[in-house]
Amino acid sequence: MSDPTLKYPRDALLDWWQEYRGPPPPEGRHFGHLIDTLFFASLAREEGHPALARIVYHEDGVQGLERTREQADFHSPQEPALAWTVIPFHPILLTADALVKLTLAADVERTAIIVGPHNDQLHILGLARRSKSTDGGNVWVFSAPEPGFIVLHRAGEEVFRYERGKRLSPKQKFSLWEILHTDGLVRKTLETVCQNLVRTLTKASFFPFPNSDVSSLLFDLINTMVSTRHGGLIAILAKEPSTAKKPVYPLSHHQSLLSELLRRATTAKTRALDLAFKPEASAADEEARTAKEALDSLIANIGQLTALDNALLLGPDLKVIGAGYAVPTKAVTPTVHVAQNLQGTPGDVYDIDQHGSRHRAAASFAFANPGGLVFLVSHDGPLRCLIRPSEEKETILLWNLRLLEAVELGGLIAPNNGPLFAVGARSACA
Repeated sequence: MSDPTLKYPRDALLDWWQEYRGPPPPEGRHFGHLIDTLFFASLAREEGHPALARIVYHEDGVQGLERTREQADFHSPQEPALAWTVIPFHPILLTADALVKLTLAADVERTAIIVGPHNDQLHILGLARRSKSTDGGNVWVFSAPEPGFIVLHRAGEEVFRYERGKRLSPKQKFSLWEILHTDGLVRKTLETVCQNLVRTLTKASFFPFPNSDVSSLLFDLINTMVSTRHGGLIAILAKEPSTAKKPVYPLSHHQSLLSELLRRATTAKTRALDLAFKPEASAADEEARTAKEALDSLIANIGQLTALDNALLLGPDLKVIGAGYAVPTKAVTPTVHVAQNLQGTPGDVYDIDQHGSRHRAAASFAFANPGGLVFLVSHDGPLRCLIRPSEEKETILLWNLRLLEAVELGGLIAPNNGPLFAVGARSACA
């Protein structure tokens, strides 16, 4: 629950510890200094940009981080993978100024500044990069997504959030992979919107779950939107669009190119599997690889369009209508409820007006397009999905999502988390 009293970050974190966890762990003696340093560093600028530092803390320093393994939430006969690779530095005393100067060096995907105790004081100990196929291990994760904001994760799940001098309730519950691939309202809505595409893929697919191909494509498209770091909107219509309002950058031809390449990749993959261990297998494998590369390239190009102002507008069966679509917004923002589960049971009312125009546009699009979907990412990182399930009800549902990655394990897809800053204790070493 939100705390209405204005507090410094360390005081808000201590209250959270006492309320949810009891006394802080032994390494928690450093948390107050660390979170305050991160907070004040985030208020500075380096080379004209906010100094949003990334920090990886481990009680055992570089050696402890090197031993940390992923916190796997799937069954595998293999030992969990090591989560981090590191570049050690000679210890540098941790100050806001020192943190600010190093932010540019850590401004790379999955890269963070290592901080740990040295001579009983916090020091900067090097740089670390999380292995892409891991979740970073069972560690505490701090981030400063905006100046003055602090977010704490554990194993990829948000557990603490500090904004504008207040502690807010954690916002992330469901993973993007989970909500797109698990039976629930979002997946059901996507299957309805893409029913013709799913029907075509059923005939072309080797596997009995062609709707997973659609979910995986959208997963990759949304992750591309996230990776632009500009924020963005992907708005998906349930019905063919009217001609009333067009995007600034409409696609004049080949609106179905995305679905066509998905069908081509699915067909090529099926043929390669059918011809396995036959003389034609090599050529079929090459064809499948080429088709998949073409699809991945198109997804990346289309996803990059979300960095433009306004929304990337898609139609039924993932037709790409265009980018720069200015969503007509209502004078009064529609009421939005937080979804309590994958099935879409309405929970508390969510104050969408606490955010900016992108959130209001997402709520307006969902209200005006029952049965459609909206995926929204803020420039500070949070990812959300909004749906108005039917015309009969004015209820708009919102899912707060975790930003996860997918990795292939023995031919199966399993989700993994992607923390930016990590705080781990000795117990984080699996």
